[in-house]
Amino acid sequence: MKTKFAIVTGGTSGLGKAYAKYLAKCGWNLLITGRREKILFQLKSDLEQKYHIEVQICIADFNNEIQFNDLLETIKNCSHVDLLVNNAGYGSREGFFEEDYENQVNMLNVLVSAATKIVHEVVPKMLKANKGSIINVASMSAFIPAPLNYFYCSSKAFMVSFTECLHIDFLHSNIMVQALCPGFIHTEFHSKMGVENDKKGFKEKLLWMNPEAVVAYSIKSLSKSNVICIPGFVNKMVYNLMKMIPRTLSYRILNRQMPEHHHPEYCVV
Repeated sequence: MKTKFAIVTGGTSGLGKAYAKYLAKCGWNLLITGRREKILFQLKSDLEQKYHIEVQICIADFNNEIQFNDLLETIKNCSHVDLLVNNAGYGSREGFFEEDYENQVNMLNVLVSAATKIVHEVVPKMLKANKGSIINVASMSAFIPAPLNYFYCSSKAFMVSFTECLHIDFLHSNIMVQALCPGFIHTEFHSKMGVENDKKGFKEKLLWMNPEAVVAYSIKSLSKSNVICIPGFVNKMVYNLMKMIPRTLSYRILNRQMPEHHHPEYCVV
């Protein structure tokens, strides 16, 4: 019997690292990608020593064509892929009109183009084996069009729709797909975005989750074939509330959350 094999993108920290640790603990062999070589090698060493599995690493900046093509070639040479965790991505601290457009496009390339190319490479292997799972890491931002973060919110909405399309196509196969839509998580992502939290505060305990809890919920939900996976009671409430509130009202509420100096008319383009 073949050992289960998973690909985890963006595995150097946060959710990606949590997925890698969870799967390694379950005895899976792994291919982990990321940009930070030293961290990836350390993760490989730690997981192999602790769980006695095999870990491949691929140093890849998804905006580097050579590195990304090397990753695709590595995936192509894999004999089988039981699980793909499409987690690589990042956000922007600057508003759409305040940041260089090329930087925004680079973010879009990582969140959409690269992610879907990897799915395109992996799915034929799963179809041939008639089994496999794909977790596309999206966000609650997919359902909440936030001011300033145009490309980030739009790309996450795209990934949810993309995942639903995959699910419909695979209804009569043994391939399961999931769009994971977490809210606030205690990871580097939010701190890099300038979003800080007080872990001891009631509000923070209510809204924020640990990556390990998110990953455990994601894997559990995958086994139940939940296509859109929203971890956390509060996040579920927000998701259902957003479906009930008239769009015109939600636009006004979200607009009030934007600092005055960030409105487009205040931006020098």
